Order: sequence, then structure tokens, then C-alpha cells
Amino acid sequence: MAQQRRVSRSSANISFNNPSAPGTHNFRIGSSEPTEHQPDQLRVAFLEYQIADLKFQNSFVIQENNNLRSQLSSFIQEHNNLRSQVAALQDLVEVQQIAISISNKEFIEEFSFNSDQISADDKS
Repeated sequence: MAQQRRVSRSSANISFNNPSAPGTHNFRIGSSEPTEHQPDQLRVAFLEYQIADLKFQNSFVIQENNNLRSQLSSFIQEHNNLRSQVAALQDLVEVQQIAISISNKEFIEEFSFNSDQISADDKS
């Protein structure tokens, strides 16, 4: 059976900077050589960095989603208020149209009554 050999060296800090994630993410990795049962430490550190970055992006997306939901709720409320105002204005217009129609009818009746009276006066 072949023996696996692990060569240990001093460990070091590696920093990955990402403009989309604030701050510097430090990962302490050992510089030992990988074996069959030990993953490459640099790859593990970079994957941990990617996970941290994705968590940050996820929290940003969740926050943005909450902001958009809040805005949508405000827009829906405003839309409902405007619909109520439009309905009230439509009712007012309908009432005014009925009032104008009644006034016009009364005016026409009054005018035709006066016309008939003037015609009768002219004949006498």
C-alpha cells in the first residue's frame, strides 16, 4: 500500500479583493501540498471567498427586493386613491350633466311658454 506523504510548510494569509463586496476578505491557508484526501487549500480559500461574495450579493438583492416591494405597495395605494378620486369625479360629472339637462329643459319650457305668450300678445 502506498503511503501518502504530506509536506508541511508555513502558512500564509491571502487576500482577495472584490469591488462588489466591501472590505478585504482574508483567508488563512496552509501551503502544504494537496493529497488525494486533502483539497487544494488555495482553491478552498477562493471558494470560501466566492461564497462570502455571493452571500453579500444575496443580502443586497434581498434588500433591493424589499425596497421594490415597498415601492410597489406605495404605488398600489396611490393607484387605488386615484381610482377613488376618478370615480368621485365621474359621479360629480354625471350629477352636473343631469343638472344641466334639467336646467336646459326648464329653460326650453320657459322659453316656449314666453314665446307662446308673446305670439298671443301680438295677435291681440
